Amino acid sequence: MFAGLLSDDAGRLYELLVAETSPPSGPPEACETPALAELLRHALVFRTPTGRLRAVPPAAALRRLLLARQRELAEANRELADRYAELDRLERDLPRPGWTPGIGEVELLRGGDEIVGRLHELVSGTRHDCRHVRGQQLADGPPGWPAQVRGGAARVRVICTPETLARTAVPHRPGTCRLLPRLPVQLTVVDGVALVGLGSTAGEALLVRTPAVVEALVDYFELLWRRAVPLEPPASVPPGGPSSDQLRVLRLAAAGLKDEAIARSLGRSTRWVRRHMESLEERLGATNRLTLGIAAARNGLV
Repeated sequence: MFAGLLSDDAGRLYELLVAETSPPSGPPEACETPALAELLRHALVFRTPTGRLRAVPPAAALRRLLLARQRELAEANRELADRYAELDRLERDLPRPGWTPGIGEVELLRGGDEIVGRLHELVSGTRHDCRHVRGQQLADGPPGWPAQVRGGAARVRVICTPETLARTAVPHRPGTCRLLPRLPVQLTVVDGVALVGLGSTAGEALLVRTPAVVEALVDYFELLWRRAVPLEPPASVPPGGPSSDQLRVLRLAAAGLKDEAIARSLGRSTRWVRRHMESLEERLGATNRLTLGIAAARNGLV
């Protein structure tokens, strides 16, 4: 009943006191022990004028323990909020090396290690939204997705090229990843902060906090997102139409992935992919990949 709210010794002592109908002064083991002190501290037992120990009813005891835990959690939440406020102050007020003077909140990052480190810092600290444009692998960076986003409430969306998808690991939950054949920029926007790559060879990037610039970059991401091809099949598949696996293969092929790349992306064999492509050609009356793409577009499958 009191697991996690009382120590084991205090819980056993409470049960003994509840079971006693007329204890003279409580069980022998109740004499000024830490367990008794714990029960007295929570007001779960009391002494009568004659010195006897009495336990409050279980319902009242549980209510008192829950109220005490609620107060502890509220205090912990207040302390956590104060810590987050301090973190926000540090991020806002303390300058970092490399801040570019005279053009607002813009920081120039140099070198793959610094860029990848800041990217990890941004993504892992996502609170609300993470938008990521992955046109190529970062110089000197890890081949996979930069970091795990903490907290299930954060929304993560990734736009990448077919080559990037075939070569690296990106988030693949439904609705999180879309494809474009070409992406001119490397961009990450997380909760009002943007990291913009300045080119594959320069090894430089800009960390931008200026609200107007970040808002423009968000608009650019949303424009790319609307143009990009979703990896996931439509939410509603017509009865008798292609299966969800076939639609997934079809969308990856329409985005420009070769059979081998599709197989790697889906964790399947190349033979499995080609079997589904042949089935799609037969179902849609296509004679080759080109006519398959035209038929799929006419039927609203891509």
